[in-house]
Amino acid sequence: MKLPPVLDTGLLGRIIHSGRVVHQEIKCGNIKPTMKEEAWKMIEMGLLASRYGSLFAYSISTASFYTEDVGIDGHDYTKVVELEPLRNKCAEYTKKVTSAWRRI
Repeated sequence: MKLPPVLDTGLLGRIIHSGRVVHQEIKCGNIKPTMKEEAWKMIEMGLLASRYGSLFAYSISTASFYTEDVGIDGHDYTKVVELEPLRNKCAEYTKKVTSAWRRI
């Protein structure tokens, strides 16, 4: 999936997976001594990508519409707009409009 201001999720998954594989290979002793520094960089990138993915998922899970500004890192349940009643109104309106257009 590609979202405009976000890294490609396929790329993130690949970085995370590569970091895990290299970490396992270091534990098994399958990395040449001359390549250990590069291996640790790959592991670090995998951990950073994993953290980025977790923070992105968290930001989506707490996305809400608020009645007033709560700040970029704030989340106040008392200021969240309840969408269910609005969704029901929208569905009713859509049914009315659709049925009116069918009669024309």
